[in-house]
Amino acid sequence: MELLYALLKLLSEEQTRQLKQACDKSTKAELRLLLYISNNKESDSIATAKKLKLSATTFNKSQSLAKTYLLQFIKQSIQTPYDEVNILQKLSLQGDMNVALNFYRELERSYETKQLWSLLDALYIEGFRISQISGKPGLIEQVAEKRNVNITRLQKYVNCYGKIMVEMLAVERFEERKELPAKELAKLEGIYKEAVEIGHHVLIHNALNILYNANARYFNAPEKTWAIVEKITKNREEYKAIMNPLTFSITKITLINFLSTHDGFGDPEKYVRDFESTVEDGGILARVTFYYALIGYYLTNKELSKVEQYLKLLEQLEDTSKFKQYKSIVLAVKSFLEGNLKEFNAHFKAFYLHPTHTQFPDMECVLRMIELIVIRRTKDLLLFDSRLQALRVYMSRNLNKTRYAEEYELLNYIAHPEAAKNKQVFKKLKNSYYRNIRLLVEVLDI
Repeated sequence: MELLYALLKLLSEEQTRQLKQACDKSTKAELRLLLYISNNKESDSIATAKKLKLSATTFNKSQSLAKTYLLQFIKQSIQTPYDEVNILQKLSLQGDMNVALNFYRELERSYETKQLWSLLDALYIEGFRISQISGKPGLIEQVAEKRNVNITRLQKYVNCYGKIMVEMLAVERFEERKELPAKELAKLEGIYKEAVEIGHHVLIHNALNILYNANARYFNAPEKTWAIVEKITKNREEYKAIMNPLTFSITKITLINFLSTHDGFGDPEKYVRDFESTVEDGGILARVTFYYALIGYYLTNKELSKVEQYLKLLEQLEDTSKFKQYKSIVLAVKSFLEGNLKEFNAHFKAFYLHPTHTQFPDMECVLRMIELIVIRRTKDLLLFDSRLQALRVYMSRNLNKTRYAEEYELLNYIAHPEAAKNKQVFKKLKNSYYRNIRLLVEVLDI
């Protein structure tokens, strides 16, 4: 029933009311099923079948029919980008040519302004139909010329978009323990230049987004990464009137994520109110990401009451993202800063109970460094040395030395704080761009 529950979540309150009304008086098993699960969102398959007095065979068949019904119900309220072109077609087929031609020109201006080039192609096809039916002199030649120009840039768009999708997946899949080849970064920069030449805001945004991820994850170059964030913001402001609401929201998340993890570039709190006004456009994942970014910021600033505030807001959301396990990291660090080592150990262990912990090697490194600090304070040098060597092995396997150079330097200091070279490095790390490094340095400097 997982799919049925997921589909029901897509409905607005009014749609849910209409669905229940349609199902309320029906004797069909599939509609009785939909009515029941829309009112009982925690019920599992066995309990539901038992409550509705359905055999296993009937229940499985009812689920399939309920899915078909629900999909059709949802489709009735879904609009497609091509609806306006379809309306234009109906106008021309019923002979309202003056109205159709005026509407055609209105749509052409709108699609051109919004850079909806694929819709323009569909519109020009209808333009040919209008030209043929109306017999207006010169119109068909004008439409053909404009379509040829549009097809050329649309083809460039499609080719560039394909490259972006391939490279996006490549960057996401690339193992963080390895160095990102210089030729790969050069390729990404080349794609960005191509996107700028084509001049479509979606291509520019996506190309910049890959560059941001590549630089943030594989290189220790915050100033360069910040320059990319500024370009993303500039692109958003230039095209905000036509940008997709989801993309618009993502650009703001990128800005807040960067400011929450890096010092010296601005205060993320400055943008909270602005982001709150549009966060819903990004869906629940955008809000979850937003909350975790601020939690990380307040945690490294040791503003624990603010951390608690946003943790409570998170509890009101149904967080099914990979960040759910990240909460254990937050709670562990928070407990350590509060001096509650019992709670720190409990959350430290909880972090490893879910396989998604492998997706946070940088934060796992922070946790394990804090563990080393705790062990050193107990003066259990044998255990300290054992955990130290284990962390060295872990970092060599999971964190590349280019992006995580400061983590390697900090670990050397934790191992041998008395060494003159390490003392100099430690002094330098106090001015790190990375907020998590600054937090660890502050803890060690007590």
